Amino acid sequence: MSLPLRLKEPTRETLAKAIVVVLPTLAYLNSFSGAFVFDDEVNILKNPSIRHLGSLGAVLSPPALSGAGGRPLTNLSLALNYALSGSQEWSYHALSLAIHLGCALLLFAILRETFRSPRLPPALIGQSVVIAGTAATLWAVHPVQTATVTYLSQRTEELMALFYLLLLWCFIRLVQTGQRRWWCGAIAAAAAGMASKETMVTAPLVLFLYDRTFLADSLAQAWAKRGRFHASVAATWAILAYFVVRTHLEQRGVGFALGIKSTTYLLAECRAVMTYLKLSVWPHPLVFDYGPVFSADAAAALPYAIPLALALAGTGWLLARNQPAGFGLGWFFIVLAPTSSIIPIIQQPIAENRMYLPLAGLLAVLTAALFRWIGPRGLWLAVAAAVAAAAATAARNQVYASEEHLWTETAAAYPANPRADFALGHLLARTGRDAEAVAKFEKAIRIAPSYIDAHTQLGVVLLRQGRVADAVRQFRQALILRPESVEARVDLGTALKTAGRYREAIEEFESALRLEPDLGAAHYDLALALQATGQTDKFARELGAALRLDPNIPEAHFALGNLCLSQGQGGRAIAEFERAIELNPGYGEAYNNLGNAYLAEGNDAEAAQAFRAAIRLQPVYPAAQTNLGTAEEQLGHLDEAIRDFRAALRADSQLVEAHFNLGLALERTGHLDAAQAEFKAALRLRPGLAPAQEHLQEIATRRAILPHD
Repeated sequence: MSLPLRLKEPTRETLAKAIVVVLPTLAYLNSFSGAFVFDDEVNILKNPSIRHLGSLGAVLSPPALSGAGGRPLTNLSLALNYALSGSQEWSYHALSLAIHLGCALLLFAILRETFRSPRLPPALIGQSVVIAGTAATLWAVHPVQTATVTYLSQRTEELMALFYLLLLWCFIRLVQTGQRRWWCGAIAAAAAGMASKETMVTAPLVLFLYDRTFLADSLAQAWAKRGRFHASVAATWAILAYFVVRTHLEQRGVGFALGIKSTTYLLAECRAVMTYLKLSVWPHPLVFDYGPVFSADAAAALPYAIPLALALAGTGWLLARNQPAGFGLGWFFIVLAPTSSIIPIIQQPIAENRMYLPLAGLLAVLTAALFRWIGPRGLWLAVAAAVAAAAATAARNQVYASEEHLWTETAAAYPANPRADFALGHLLARTGRDAEAVAKFEKAIRIAPSYIDAHTQLGVVLLRQGRVADAVRQFRQALILRPESVEARVDLGTALKTAGRYREAIEEFESALRLEPDLGAAHYDLALALQATGQTDKFARELGAALRLDPNIPEAHFALGNLCLSQGQGGRAIAEFERAIELNPGYGEAYNNLGNAYLAEGNDAEAAQAFRAAIRLQPVYPAAQTNLGTAEEQLGHLDEAIRDFRAALRADSQLVEAHFNLGLALERTGHLDAAQAEFKAALRLRPGLAPAQEHLQEIATRRAILPHD
């Protein structure tokens, strides 16, 4: 007999719980250095609602288009992480692991009590703690779970699973004790799950099925005994309905009106579910993202559809006979149903994170079968499998440590996925590797010619490379594919503005704003195009609109400051430049123009300080160095002024103003020959410059009067 079975029950249970916690912890310790990847950028790094934990209303109303949209408790958990560590990953991974361990302990407790049910064979009842501990540990260390635990954007899946399992545990304790607190706990868990992820919709059904399988003799008897309880749990569907209606699932790529037929999606899901079943027993290769790949070819789906139909039929037969194994397999298929049936999820028809909770039912059945067929010796086989799985999980976590590594592996493992190459291109473009980014975007387009985002992002990189005509072609192609794409219209307008085709650019910006009037950045871009065509009044109007809609555009504050400065409103110009700097502390041009505004107001000392800040940010900045020289000259610091003008001219010898002002400073310090040379240089660059001619005449007059000079 195996050692754990010789131990007394309390000791055996303590040991099982320790293993359920310790082995997964060891497997996931190296996940703490994992990077933010893919949707983490939108859900965490660019999610303003998680940045102010004190504003609970904002935290519980996440952006509808983010992964936390309609899932306020998920957003609250991310806000707690942000309060702890800001944009540092460690606390997010720590909380994800804590939730995962909580799920594993709940699963252990549920399985322990379930395997004590008189509906099960006596041989399994006697091993309930060992079977429960084994199944929970295998579930917790299974490598496929990294798609949920290590990928932080799947916090939604984890939290939903935690409340799903908590609901079932509260129900078991309610039946065992009859205490009303467990009823209240079950309702709270159901409500929390509905506010975490939509898959929770299946929980009341699975709970009712559990009652029928392990506690009652039939569905009718389960309803007769505990109908009020089941009805109260089902009432929490209203919470889910509220969040679904409020956030419009179709905006997140879910629903029937998104261009994918239900039959096409169902064919894709035959492959998806069979992939999940295969990965449950042999988790290789794991693929981070399978991409939006669909096929309407029924013949191609047959190799997946036939075995899936047999598996479903077998599960149905077991459920009809009220067999416990039927519940475990039914758990797998029912929990998967919302994402793997006929409701299209166009961005991700296959996603490994969807196996997180369904895997529990399948592993419980497989573990029970192992102990039923092999007996206690099966424990050592399970231990070997758990250790191997934990090692594979630790290895998988290392892939998440680098976003580039993750996407490179994804592209290699699943070459048919254009999104992997697109994501690589996006990452490369972010890190300044534009040539490599172009190659990845072009590859994504070869795989999927209608990939609109790839055309748009390729255009952005081409524009940055100065290939304006090529960029325009990409943006126009994106608009052919999706005429209502606001992003493509704004980008096309930007490219046309860069090419000097201002009137065409104005048309594109105005078209974008007709589609999305509240887009502050588009108003700003339109303002610049209007300014270039001399439409000053319209420029000011659009600039004001941009700042009303989005007061955090530093370039818009900079442009408004320039407008105020040109209109003699120095005080207001100073305020706008300072706001631009507040939003972007590295904005050297804003510091330079802030200095000009201070000069206009006669505050030479503040002006000099602003010019020095601009030069610190951009050491070779001829305009700022010239302006600093002017400020120093007006402060009477002539030696410093001469040094600054000469620094400016070393960087750009064609600066007329620098030559002229250097001439003035040299003249004031008595260096007439050098001053004369600078005035002559200014005149060579700008013939007819009257002040330079006047100063040359003054120097000649002085020399006539004072020949010893």
